[in-house]
Amino acid sequence: MTAESEDIRERTLGSAFPENIPGIDISSGLERLGGARALFIRLLKEFCRDSAGMTDEIKYALNHDDMDKAAQLAHTLQGVAGNLSAKDIYQAALKLQSGIRQRNGGLLDGLLEALDQALRQVVESVKSLEPSGLEQTDEKGEKSIALERPATRIGHDNNCRILIVEDVPQNMQIISSILKKENYRLAFAQDGKTALEKVRDGKIDLILLDIVMPGMDGFEVSRKLKENPETTDIPVIFTSVKDEMENILKGFEAGAVDYVTKPFNPSELLARVRTHAELKKKRDNEKELIARLEATLAEVKQLSGLLPICSGCKKIRDDEGYWHQLEKYFSSRTEVQFTHSLCPACMKELYPDIAERVLKNMMSKKLSDKDG
Repeated sequence: MTAESEDIRERTLGSAFPENIPGIDISSGLERLGGARALFIRLLKEFCRDSAGMTDEIKYALNHDDMDKAAQLAHTLQGVAGNLSAKDIYQAALKLQSGIRQRNGGLLDGLLEALDQALRQVVESVKSLEPSGLEQTDEKGEKSIALERPATRIGHDNNCRILIVEDVPQNMQIISSILKKENYRLAFAQDGKTALEKVRDGKIDLILLDIVMPGMDGFEVSRKLKENPETTDIPVIFTSVKDEMENILKGFEAGAVDYVTKPFNPSELLARVRTHAELKKKRDNEKELIARLEATLAEVKQLSGLLPICSGCKKIRDDEGYWHQLEKYFSSRTEVQFTHSLCPACMKELYPDIAERVLKNMMSKKLSDKDG
């Protein structure tokens, strides 16, 4: 979808935009998206569609004693709900995660019911909204969120390329919407394997990396990046829900330079990204400068130390034992260019008949130039 079509949709919404959506903090959600009402409604609709039956999936995982899967599903709900300011779903998912971690079976049924009720409330509220008309379909005919690349802003060229690694499309779109304010060049990956491929195939300056993903999680992705000399210097910023301090600490151990919490605070996200993008640029510039200095020093070293020179013919011996004319030796190792002349002593020896007269004329000219 183009920025122009988004603007048209914004104007179309106008006063029809709802003042209140039960279970949703509209003002907070719009602030996170820079006031993009059409995008906000679109993401809400996508969230309701994708979360349908989520509580049944969690219940199925719990019944089969797959606590990790159940916790991951609750974590996903919490993260997206927080970013969309669905406060009741956020709190219910948070409490459910805590119950799952504590394996408190007596409370899980009640926590699941509370989550299900919060989801139903938001789903019913969003259903009543006018269709946004902004959903797109993929090759299979299924609706999907368009991950837009920010339009170029006149007078502002940001060459920093950021890879967003996030398995939930709504979260990915929200991050994209925030970062496009500063016109970063964006790339996307929805799993760890794809993220590593993106880094290998193209120049990436910074990575925003979700921790909890199916398959390869963020910790493993970061460790693999740090083990590779070609990618070890790429700064990694983890994204995590604010209550996961243990995951944040593990992220630093895995090589992260910073973290941002969900729900995202746009100002905080931009500030942290800007800081580490600028630091990366400075480090790259320093590396380039050091490389140039080392190349220059390598040339200078060829002329440092003792030079074996013949006391008779004045040829210079190189490191391999070969003798060279002085001018040839220096010309091949420096940018020095030689012009030939005669010193006074050699002129008197080689041309005794005219030496005195030539030297006198040279001295007179030198004095005349000096006086002039």
